[in-house]
Amino acid sequence: MEALEALARLNNRINNLSDGIETSNSDLDLEAVNMPNVIINQGEIDQQEEILRNEIHNNFEDDDFFYNDHEEEFRNFLDNEANGDLSYEYSNVLNGSENTFGLEIEFVSGDPNAIARDLYDMGICGYDRQVRYHAPSINNKWKLESDVSLPSGGELVSPPLKDNPETWQNIQKVCEVAKMHGARVNSRAVGGHVHISADPLDTAKHRWNRFFKSTGSFEDVIYRVSGGERGIVRSNVNHYATSFSQTADRMLRTNFSLNNSGDLMNLTFDASRSDRYKMINLTNIHDINKPNTLEFRSFNSSLDPKILQNNVRIANGIVFASEKARFGNTSESPSMKRRGLILKDQQIRRIRRPNDLSVRDFVDIAFTRKKDKDEVLKLYSRNTWFNRQE
Repeated sequence: MEALEALARLNNRINNLSDGIETSNSDLDLEAVNMPNVIINQGEIDQQEEILRNEIHNNFEDDDFFYNDHEEEFRNFLDNEANGDLSYEYSNVLNGSENTFGLEIEFVSGDPNAIARDLYDMGICGYDRQVRYHAPSINNKWKLESDVSLPSGGELVSPPLKDNPETWQNIQKVCEVAKMHGARVNSRAVGGHVHISADPLDTAKHRWNRFFKSTGSFEDVIYRVSGGERGIVRSNVNHYATSFSQTADRMLRTNFSLNNSGDLMNLTFDASRSDRYKMINLTNIHDINKPNTLEFRSFNSSLDPKILQNNVRIANGIVFASEKARFGNTSESPSMKRRGLILKDQQIRRIRRPNDLSVRDFVDIAFTRKKDKDEVLKLYSRNTWFNRQE
């Protein structure tokens, strides 16, 4: 009975967290001291927090399809269908996710002022002209910034977006207008960064551990599905989107505390060490003047809305897996527990060409719908480093 009462108090704590009220594990430690017959260690507390936090948002489709159960179908898809056209959807692209995201799209050539003016007239841009780098946003609208690395072009920067028809229609219009006025991407317009809200990871230690495990273990796959229509890892990757795997491995070996937002800021500061040019940039999280986002910097820039949509799908899928892929004594479905076990078995290693198994593992963990897996496999098969026989 005392253990059940302790769990009930823990439940109240999670409810408070979901209402924006911070507590600390010291409160729970005091409860344990007052109940000498009940043993509650920190690991058990973390597990119970995971169970209770996860009940807040659980609205996603799961068709229970695993390519690891269908290896021949996987090979046939890569051989016969992966070179087909990418799809473009306008609703439920992110499978029920309420997470916000943002895009940064670099381009060269064209007439930046004409692009901004047309998008302003359409109600998409907040300015009717190209503005300085990191100019403030207006009315939660897009902006077209200058960039010293792109003297003949610019960078289209979105506001925080959500998975709804208006968002995807506007992305389509942004690409159309930019190309109409001569914008293009090449080896100089390299960055197509995707920002994903870190809110789903919250201050849940297990979720951050899974985030480090998934980004570190699948770094090679992530680079290769980030090539876009050019099918290559972005130029200057060793400067602007350097390997994150060593950081991920170090953090997994660190016994960090994560009880509140202050601990989270310390964690991400330790992980990033003020270096925003990693494949995953965590510096926004510990800067109170910036949005609470994870920045994925591995993506090539693109003016193809289908590519951009899939880039968002990939980044969001990694965050989804970090939040949901649990294998412990939880209320999750057997298929989600299986994803957790697949992730648990991964190892962080030096970048190498991914084989079939690592790619199958990645899509099986990150996506619960076959159609999402297939879109990502199309990007993977277009990469010049793709070699299915390895």
